[in-house]
Amino acid sequence: MGLLLGMFRVPRLLLGPVFAALYPVPKLALLPLLLVIFGLGDASKWAAIAIAAFFLVFYNTLAGVMQIPPIYLDVARNAGASRFQVFRTLALPAALPDVFTGLRLATGTAFVVLAAVEFVGARSGLGSFIWTSWNTLQVDKMYLGIIVLTVLGYLAILLVNWLEGRLVPWAPRH
Repeated sequence: MGLLLGMFRVPRLLLGPVFAALYPVPKLALLPLLLVIFGLGDASKWAAIAIAAFFLVFYNTLAGVMQIPPIYLDVARNAGASRFQVFRTLALPAALPDVFTGLRLATGTAFVVLAAVEFVGARSGLGSFIWTSWNTLQVDKMYLGIIVLTVLGYLAILLVNWLEGRLVPWAPRH
């Protein structure tokens, strides 16, 4: 979506205000609606995480495409590149560093949302474990859950960094 809106003005003008209106909505405020639609299972967790992560990746991708110097697009058009060629050889590679920035932000946010969703709408999972431990004053177990969640989040960020190193070798390393 970020690539599409970044490359094409009309969809950006039509859909940009919709995304701008939806972005500030607190994603956890949608949890009751998601629980009604998807129930207490994993589907509501995945939906909440996807909604929260979407905007971070979307806006970073959009910014990556919008920052392409116009002269590059002019050169590609003057060289006879098709829209698909411009997308594949110019827009996507130019936006990838920003896409991965969005993915890193979305990964951290996903763990926060996962824990919060499991506090409220789950009977299992690390968030539920942390919440139950807090409610039963088992502080040592609560800290253990937080540490495990932290380690998993860190490993997920390392995975995103590794993928970026493989897919975007020209970008500076984090």
